[in-house]
Amino acid sequence: MNNATAYQLGIIFSIGSYNKEDARITFRHKERYFLEQLQTLFPNTIYGQEVHSGKQYVMKASINIETLDNLNWNARNSDVRKLPILEKYKDFLRAYLEIHSRFDYCTTYTGNRKYYRLRLRIYGNFNIIENINSILAIEVKTKKKSIYTTPNGKTSVLCYTNLEEIRNILKYLDGSPFNNLFWDNAYRCLNEPKKYIKN
Repeated sequence: MNNATAYQLGIIFSIGSYNKEDARITFRHKERYFLEQLQTLFPNTIYGQEVHSGKQYVMKASINIETLDNLNWNARNSDVRKLPILEKYKDFLRAYLEIHSRFDYCTTYTGNRKYYRLRLRIYGNFNIIENINSILAIEVKTKKKSIYTTPNGKTSVLCYTNLEEIRNILKYLDGSPFNNLFWDNAYRCLNEPKKYIKN
């Protein structure tokens, strides 16, 4: 784990669940890609399983809690979660956003005309989202955003609707390795930042 890349840490912090009883960490995601990125650290078998939302991929690995503690790890359902201490967060955030963000459209009005405007939303524990808010403000010069919490009371959301800020965030995150599905969708959305609604 000492040789984990920032990108791998982004995946570990995004989808890893630790079980103290058997000292194992479990990774689950609907895209096999993210688990494959961890196989240089955990050369274990990836297997598929059917869940209510469809197929997901799973990989389990033995690891002691001290190793995770040294990374600033907190369980995914903890009230307080921290980021690992890194010199640069670009690669970490690329992995995190590939997993915990989405592009959609919000309704906006210009005069009497209504249209849909591109929006980037990033999800997670409040402390992690607050840190991402600060990192992007420093590295990308985005404006600090108000963070809101979803009705479940656990998930916080960071929202960007300024097209220039969204472009600059993606430009900052650009690098390798990367998840093709995320980036294909991102560029497709950037090519259509507005959708006008016919009256």
